[in-house]
Amino acid sequence: MTVDEALTELRLGDPRAALAMLGDAGADPDAHAARGMALLAESRPDEARAALRWAVSLGDTSPPTLLNLAIAEDRAGNPDYGRRLMSSIADRMTDWDEPLARLAESLRAAGDAPAAETAYRQALDRNPRRCGALIALSGLLLTRGQGDEARDLLIRCLGMDAELVEAWDALGLALLQTQEPALALTAFI
Repeated sequence: MTVDEALTELRLGDPRAALAMLGDAGADPDAHAARGMALLAESRPDEARAALRWAVSLGDTSPPTLLNLAIAEDRAGNPDYGRRLMSSIADRMTDWDEPLARLAESLRAAGDAPAAETAYRQALDRNPRRCGALIALSGLLLTRGQGDEARDLLIRCLGMDAELVEAWDALGLALLQTQEPALALTAFI
């Protein structure tokens, strides 16, 4: 099987099948990178980190491989290095919002809400249509009692995708904070 076929399985949501197709990656950096992505999807960050390090050592320094390595480092217990790598990729790839969104997620998970908020805002500067970042930033704002701004971000998000249940629920909370209880009841699904 080829790396492309394994990546197709991974995109279809079957990382186990992708791993089975990849087998021994040998000296193929693309196979190691794909293996690392599949291992991340399987919640096996230590193994993913090893595979992605191999990919990089074999010459795959593409931004997606480096970002997956950063995520693996973060999840495998080396968050400082992972975040530095995410920031470095974001600095080099000024049109790509993914490194900043991943950095924000890592910071939020670590409890650093101010830094996470900054990273989410930077990601949204690059891609104002990123609903996940709009919802996450709104959640941080709600915890600080900034319901007005959270409400506006959530309305923007729902204008792009009205099927996002978590956005509706967060909008309900924002409307409660802005003293609009009747509207809040209509938002909760």
